[in-house]
Amino acid sequence: MSLAKLTRYLFLGVSILGIAIVSVFLFTFFRPLDSLGEANDNCARQDFPSVSNDSGLVATAHLADCTYGLAHGSETTFVYVHKPEDKDSADSLVFRFDNLGNQDKPQIMWDGKSNLHIAISEVGEVTKQVDSILTTRITYSIGKIDVSHEEYTKLTRRYEEILFAALFLLVSICALTMRSIREVTRRNA
Repeated sequence: MSLAKLTRYLFLGVSILGIAIVSVFLFTFFRPLDSLGEANDNCARQDFPSVSNDSGLVATAHLADCTYGLAHGSETTFVYVHKPEDKDSADSLVFRFDNLGNQDKPQIMWDGKSNLHIAISEVGEVTKQVDSILTTRITYSIGKIDVSHEEYTKLTRRYEEILFAALFLLVSICALTMRSIREVTRRNA
């Protein structure tokens, strides 16, 4: 096998591997984030006390602590607002954040029938934060925040743009390399 042919096949292999890696990263950005934080083989769930108001709503919260093999994964806190007979759901999720080692549970307080206040001393990355749900207005007091929801959204969008550009480049390299291999093969046949 000639050096030129070996180089073409090496380019093809590297570009296909690159496409696979970039596709995995893109999948992690486009898959929906967990809205329930359920316990499973990798994650343990710790429920916090629920807090009711006088108008038929309840605020619930829990922590999902996940580990993958020997590596410690993530600690994510979830806060929901819904009617007492309803279950936690993606629609009732109002606040989700990565703890990054902070073990404080959120302080959830109703102020009247339609105002909810959530306080936490420190959060890592806020991945969901809404200001109102149903008839409830929600306010937050966050002592220290590493990555706000707005920053998280901007960073995610930027990573997606970079990954799409890399995917386009790798697919182009793959296509041009395959075309080159076919042309050389056709010439030599």
